Amino acid sequence: MHTAGGFAALLRGFRLALTVEGLRPCTIAHYVRDVQRFTAHLGDRSPRLVTTADVRAFLVHFQDGHSPKTVREAQLALRRFFRFLVREAEIQADPTTGMKLASFRVNPQPTYSEAEVKRLLLACDSRTPVGIRDRALVLTLFDTGLREGQLVSIGLPDWERRIARVDGKTGVRDVPLGTATLQALERYARRWEITEGSPWRGKNRPLTGSGV
Repeated sequence: MHTAGGFAALLRGFRLALTVEGLRPCTIAHYVRDVQRFTAHLGDRSPRLVTTADVRAFLVHFQDGHSPKTVREAQLALRRFFRFLVREAEIQADPTTGMKLASFRVNPQPTYSEAEVKRLLLACDSRTPVGIRDRALVLTLFDTGLREGQLVSIGLPDWERRIARVDGKTGVRDVPLGTATLQALERYARRWEITEGSPWRGKNRPLTGSGV
């Protein structure tokens, strides 16, 4: 079978398939970008002629200037792409089958002691609007373990169910909130007269990640 448009047409179909699967736009963009890097490395080679050796050669080339984590992500993108081609009967065999994923070491994140958390909360002056906001923000971070991007995406809590909805890399999910955090969020929302949308506000607009 010959596909009109070569890899360009296949990438279009791949992007649509990922969208139908419900992947997040940023994830789709990363997958497509990594596959485009591979196809640019191949040149005019037909997808039917791609071998495991070709994939390995690209990954060896790609390692130069990229972290092991980025290499692994590119490998995952290629594996997903070739599995798509097999499902679509564009190729008969997946050249990434049996290839071990690149390994990388995850550095543990620093933790805070209870005394450090208390000092941080004491720095939030609850007599001021900004201090009330900062205390709610700090308690939410420590209570939920959210990342910066997830924190700025959080919505106002469901007060009865004691949960808040966040949007992260794995999609939208609900996170439970402890009593102290819920109380701090309620006080903050009430004092700042926030009734909808993102609760984290600056002087004139919602807080961004850098604002946090």
